[in-house]
Amino acid sequence: MEIVCGRGSVDCWFFRHGFSDLSHKLPNFVAPDEVRKRDHVMKIAKDCIVCFVYKLYIFPGTMIEEVTMENPVYMIHGSGPWPEAFFRKMEGFSAGDKISFTLKPEEGFGNHNPEAIREIPRENLDKIPGLVLETGTTLPVLDSNTGETMFGTISEIREKVILMDFNHPLSGQTLMLDGKIISVRAATVAELATGKISEVNYTDLNLGEFQA
Repeated sequence: MEIVCGRGSVDCWFFRHGFSDLSHKLPNFVAPDEVRKRDHVMKIAKDCIVCFVYKLYIFPGTMIEEVTMENPVYMIHGSGPWPEAFFRKMEGFSAGDKISFTLKPEEGFGNHNPEAIREIPRENLDKIPGLVLETGTTLPVLDSNTGETMFGTISEIREKVILMDFNHPLSGQTLMLDGKIISVRAATVAELATGKISEVNYTDLNLGEFQA
């Protein structure tokens, strides 16, 4: 599932975007003027395309991420890496609405689980060319039982083992999100089938009233 945010490719926690005229390529493409008309009345629900900006805080007020009008987030509502509670709290808003809500650890990325901290033989990592072992470094690790790749963060370096924390970086944190909805529209058949959002350039529309 691809998430798009602004121009070019980025990987944000909570997101990638450019522009070309795709109206001749995608079925059920909605022209920008029609999108603008619909955005003012359509409410966020499953399978809508939502464009929004936000500031994300760790309680009680440490900002860890800001997405602005120069690089807004586009998402297919109900799909992607966000917690289920995030989708529930976004539902019902429409273009121009301000959003503000809190995600407790159990609603967000879970409580910190001490059992998710594992010992990795240091010799396994020392064999990796060019790798400098430092606390706070996040590395991909292959689970020999499942064959899946997990990401862990080095939390402690010992003589023979490395302690790696496989909890989500935001686990155990109460998160606060403040932002504004820029646009809401129905997803096209192609978007739902591929999980990729068509490149509609909302910055060409008159969205001045939506500035945060």
